[in-house]
Amino acid sequence: MNVLISVNNLYLDKAKTMLHSMRRNNCERTTVYLMNHCLSKGSVQRFREYLQHKLNMTLIEIDVSKTELDHMPLGNAHFSIEMYYRILAQFLLPEDIDRILWLDADIIICRSLYKFYHQDFGGKYIIACPDAMNDSKEVSFLKEKLGLPMDHIYFNSGVLLLNLYALRMNTCIEMIVRTAHELADRLTYPDQDLLNYLYKDKIKYCNWEEYNYQVHEKKYIEKEMLDKIVILHYAGDIKPWNFYHISQASSMYWKEIIKRKKWWTILVNAVLLGAWKVYIHCKIWVVVAKMRLFIGKYKAK
Repeated sequence: MNVLISVNNLYLDKAKTMLHSMRRNNCERTTVYLMNHCLSKGSVQRFREYLQHKLNMTLIEIDVSKTELDHMPLGNAHFSIEMYYRILAQFLLPEDIDRILWLDADIIICRSLYKFYHQDFGGKYIIACPDAMNDSKEVSFLKEKLGLPMDHIYFNSGVLLLNLYALRMNTCIEMIVRTAHELADRLTYPDQDLLNYLYKDKIKYCNWEEYNYQVHEKKYIEKEMLDKIVILHYAGDIKPWNFYHISQASSMYWKEIIKRKKWWTILVNAVLLGAWKVYIHCKIWVVVAKMRLFIGKYKAK
């Protein structure tokens, strides 16, 4: 199994958690391809040792310190340049691999990926899942902005099974770069919008509730859903590792942290969560006290 990631220093440990969850649920020999833009040699070496000794995975580093998309806009503050590299994967990866699974770092693997990874492409370039917000007004606006047909199923780019053979045979880097720059001022979710534009009729779709369950702002996931989720994706701005977003939906992430035995991370976040709750509790009582004082003065008049 070939897995593709691209992360900066902020997301390197999150990638370890994601891959840890993958190894617990998948026994296949796995090669991780890291498209590296800014990680130091020391960071990459420590990551390689972690994968080799803890997860029995092989790491291959792909240097992307400079590409044709490096000057593309990032938009939202939580985006980074690394998001664009999946778009160039067919030109950057070794030619002897014909398929690879791109995974965002804000993901937990809950079950075996064998069925998803080894499925037939059916002549398509990419296998993806519809975005959970596909039927929303927001996505309709995105489609209109990009010039996409309204009946296009807008897909999420956090989980992509790439048909590298077909992509190499049918795309060229000049066309992709030209299109990227032409659309630059119309991109809201940059890599995702661009991929939807480039491959709108070359996508094989899978059930998002199974293979790319996007949490977004949900704080609770129904048990019947949890029992079938293969890939759990903490999409959007709310991330499970932020202590003030701890909820039932984020518990899967923290269970994985516990299994990684990251006790220092758990302790620090427990202290922060406790302090946050005390702060919120005190703040509420200050507001209540002020309201009582105001009501008392009003009655006195």
